[in-house]
Amino acid sequence: MKRTIGAALLAAALLLGGCQAGRPDKSLYQRGLEVVALMEEMAGSPTYLSLFSSNEEVLAVLAEAAQGDFSQPRAVYRITLGQAAMYPEVEGLSGALRENLEARFAAAVFTQVNAMGGAEQLAAASICTAGKVFASDELEENAIYLYTYENAVPAAVSFSRGEDGTVSATGVLVLYDGFPAGDTPEVEQFLAELGVEVEEVGP
Repeated sequence: MKRTIGAALLAAALLLGGCQAGRPDKSLYQRGLEVVALMEEMAGSPTYLSLFSSNEEVLAVLAEAAQGDFSQPRAVYRITLGQAAMYPEVEGLSGALRENLEARFAAAVFTQVNAMGGAEQLAAASICTAGKVFASDELEENAIYLYTYENAVPAAVSFSRGEDGTVSATGVLVLYDGFPAGDTPEVEQFLAELGVEVEEVGP
């Protein structure tokens, strides 16, 4: 009898532990920081970079970015796509196709920003693009988290919803020199011209 009770308690404990382990234990904000840390490691790894480019100008852009201090964000913004950022015909699309288009737009916003800096910045950013997939019920609509720093280039992580409660995160370093360095009004004004909606959420 004691062995039966003990086995039942052990099974219940394992089941409970498994349920707890399966729950999302990190916020989108924290997941974004993990992606930023991965991009920081990419930019600072000569071995990694050598696998993708030998262009000295491109590597110089990343070498400078790698010198930044990404340990603590100065400010963090949550960005969602306004209607102005989408094609006018978007309302005529099916729900599934619209979701796919919105996810692609979210991932492309800061690719467009980097393109403003020229081919070297765009190529450098593409080399250090990072991503991950995880479970989360926090994301209600596709969004971008923009992390800005006192002494480092900004980093943007786009989050898009998948099936069965999954979220796909894709990060890119913002290497365009003309991007505002810090104050919220300047950042919001710059992004407003892209047709997106911005709110400050941290640090």
